[in-house]
Amino acid sequence: MTYIWNRPDRVPEELKPDRITTCFNHWKNQEQYKLKKATDLKVKRNLRNKINKQTLAYEDAINSIYQKDFIHPSK
Repeated sequence: MTYIWNRPDRVPEELKPDRITTCFNHWKNQEQYKLKKATDLKVKRNLRNKINKQTLAYEDAINSIYQKDFIHPSK
């Protein structure tokens, strides 16, 4: 599955980074709810790994947006 924070180039400039952050927080809340309700240890481990992996991807996307703005400020 492709998440918006994995493809920040597809988000209109005027919506960055707010839209990406909103989408990520919504997704993370849903995944944490699934984690809370899960009973199988394997499912819990997989959900934790998925959350951690996507959190890193989100942080990379946000950092790249801020670095791009720092190097090439918007007019």
